[in-house]
Amino acid sequence: MFSRFAPSAVRRAAPLLIRQPQGVLLSRSFASSSKNVFDATNSTFDSLVLKSDKPVIVDLHAAWCGPCRVLGPKLEKLVDAADGAISMAKVDVDKEDQIAADHNVSSIPAVFAYHKGKVIGNFTGLSSDADLSRFVEMVKSKAK
Repeated sequence: MFSRFAPSAVRRAAPLLIRQPQGVLLSRSFASSSKNVFDATNSTFDSLVLKSDKPVIVDLHAAWCGPCRVLGPKLEKLVDAADGAISMAKVDVDKEDQIAADHNVSSIPAVFAYHKGKVIGNFTGLSSDADLSRFVEMVKSKAK
């Protein structure tokens, strides 16, 4: 059993055994059709996020994380509404564990905003729509 304060390790939920009806997809793909949203990996994080000319929101998530599946699409929609002023990097912590370790992530979803290689804001967990809008607007204001 995990402690509420697990040190520097991403807490993982126990997998649920669900009988899947034939033809029903129970997991959500994190693929995005937006040109402003992309996947970042251990090998591309520096070039796509830290060296980006515009601010980048980094969404650290996992496929098994329910709150991540709620937060991701909301952030994508807000980033798309910013008309290219900001980008969003999606990082699957199960595949890209070094990025999660570098950010000392102990629970997900975890969101960081970068501009010119520096963290300019962050939060963990699900936030209200109003708080998400304020966060994205703060990041967008750095692009000017």
